[in-house]
Amino acid sequence: MDPRYEILAANVVSHSTKLEKGEKVLIHAFDVPHEMTLALVRAVRARGAIPFVQLQHARIDREWILGGADEQFEAALSWEMDRMKGMDAYIALRGAANVFETSDLPQEDLKKAIRILKPVLDWRVKKTKWCVLRWPTPS
Repeated sequence: MDPRYEILAANVVSHSTKLEKGEKVLIHAFDVPHEMTLALVRAVRARGAIPFVQLQHARIDREWILGGADEQFEAALSWEMDRMKGMDAYIALRGAANVFETSDLPQEDLKKAIRILKPVLDWRVKKTKWCVLRWPTPS
């Protein structure tokens, strides 16, 4: 494993989020190397906190949002909100294997998904310790 991953993970859990023993942490890895996600899981555990992981990929998101029904996003809102309310912290690593992956999505589909799911974002920002990092792209 690249030692820079371990250093970054240690900084995120000790400095950026100041994780404490027993805290529940959602690690949201979006198109980033699995080794970095592993480093974060290990760093969270080393602090005595409890890691939860969500892996996400732009290509799959594109298909999920394309033509998505209100009911689909409302159901996702329900369980995403329940999960977020159970977390004390949120760490996101956001990469982009292809920055144009969602460029052809109809704006109305994207806006609908964002509008319906926004309460999860609001809760996360206001009620958890959080850190969101952009991952360098290959281009």
